Amino acid sequence: MRAVEGRQIPGRRWLVRLVGIGLSAGFILVWARLAMLHLFASPGLREALHGQAYVSVLSLPQRGRVVDCRGETIAESVQGISYGVDPAMVRCAECLCRRVQEVLAIPEAECLERIATAKGRFFWLRRGIWGKETLGLDTLSEPGLVRLRERVRVYPHGDLFLPAVGSVGVDQQGLSGLELVYDSLLRKNPEPIVMRRDARGYLSPQVEHVLESSKRPPMLRTTLDGELQRIVAYELSEGIRRVKAASGLALAIEPSTGAVRAMVVVPTPPRGSAHAPIVSDVYEPGSVLKPLIVAAALEQGLLRLSDTLFGHHGVWDGGGYRIADEHPLGYTTLREALAWSSNIVFAKVAQGLSPRLLYRYIRDFGCGLPTGIELPGEAPGIVPKPHQFQPLTPLFWGFGYGLAVTPLQLACAYAAIANDGVLMRPYLVEAVLGPDGTELQKFSPQPVRRVLTVPVAQQLRQLLRSVVEEGTGQPAYLAGIAVAGKTGTAQQLVGGQYSREHHTASFVALFPADRPRLVLLVMLLRPQGGGSGGHTAAPVVRRILQRMMAHPRLSWYVVPDGTA
Repeated sequence: MRAVEGRQIPGRRWLVRLVGIGLSAGFILVWARLAMLHLFASPGLREALHGQAYVSVLSLPQRGRVVDCRGETIAESVQGISYGVDPAMVRCAECLCRRVQEVLAIPEAECLERIATAKGRFFWLRRGIWGKETLGLDTLSEPGLVRLRERVRVYPHGDLFLPAVGSVGVDQQGLSGLELVYDSLLRKNPEPIVMRRDARGYLSPQVEHVLESSKRPPMLRTTLDGELQRIVAYELSEGIRRVKAASGLALAIEPSTGAVRAMVVVPTPPRGSAHAPIVSDVYEPGSVLKPLIVAAALEQGLLRLSDTLFGHHGVWDGGGYRIADEHPLGYTTLREALAWSSNIVFAKVAQGLSPRLLYRYIRDFGCGLPTGIELPGEAPGIVPKPHQFQPLTPLFWGFGYGLAVTPLQLACAYAAIANDGVLMRPYLVEAVLGPDGTELQKFSPQPVRRVLTVPVAQQLRQLLRSVVEEGTGQPAYLAGIAVAGKTGTAQQLVGGQYSREHHTASFVALFPADRPRLVLLVMLLRPQGGGSGGHTAAPVVRRILQRMMAHPRLSWYVVPDGTA
């Protein structure tokens, strides 16, 4: 009986062999099929298989750094995080979208709709997040949520440099300022991020995206001085607060080179806005135009410093139009007339110039012409040609009405007076640098034209010095610094008529007066109570000068002998 039990039954042996042969054949067929699919499958089938296993998206492009004239970083690309969703893998859409609303401020209803209507297997929730707490999403156990590290554009000083540097969009493309003008240079082409779907269907980067490339984009070194920018921004904001102005702007230019050292707008336009008030907005300048009228008359020999002028005791009917002065003058000197900003005297001076000469000098100072600065949207201003003059046009030009200029044009005109009569092209970029800081291209100062002879420019600076020392600009006076400057108070057009309440108050300063190293324009729009430029803008300049004197890096601009 035991012998029979130990023997194998012939039928069972063949059954085992048959099963083994069948399994082996099955494996061979499967592997053969896989090999055929891999080696001989049509391109369409391969693409379909690859599309099920992989998802490819373009990374946010890395951008080159932007620094100030001392090398301080203004804009840079840093490590950030982006979030996407694989809608097919979402287990609890309500849970995910509730957390997304809390962390990313995307409305829950919008998130739910995007998941429900998604056509593909991946979409972005938000990209390029930096400096914001996202722990609420990072700790969420949701297979449909995809996290990726990417480069994101950041501005370490917030909006401080926004008026000049500009900003980028959600895809890191330049939208305004230098970011837009130099977009093709600063922006590196985006690289693909390939994500693979694992056996459970989860998406994850096949290889962690490389954040630092061996071929980084170039950098820009600007003319901006971060220390001066901070001081100007603070004092302008305080000045706006004190006089309750609607807004304000300030601009500092180095007259010998045209380098823009500070550019501030308060309130700052929204990020992404193409609005650049310093180059795109135009204003009737008011009394700050008077030195340009004086320059034309002096240059043509129609006016001398020793001439006696008549101010009609503050009221004059010129060509049927009544002109009044806030500070009435009788017989007076050119120095006194400019110090107290006589509308009557300078309306008569302008009338003494031919339309052709008047137009030529205003245009030679740069009014009515783009300056050529590296910013988009620059306006040329509004300067009527001689054949467009009305009978009273020269009279109105004498005290700054009937034409419109940008703040940059106005500052450049005064910079020409400061630079012994030579107008320079303003610029914001000193050099293009390699990623390692080596200088690839340097931009040199560019003279535009000679507007005045040296003696006339010197005479003008002495006249402008009297404005600060004994006239309407006295609120800008500071012991120890010889400051030249001019106040301006222009009524604004409201509903087609000049308003008695709404003014543009301005002050332009040149310092030190004998050999200016900086021109500083401060403009306040609609200060409450209709405050004049002398009472609203000039004190802002004085406070800026005080802080510059106390700053070891900025006192060079102020102290005559260059020592602090």
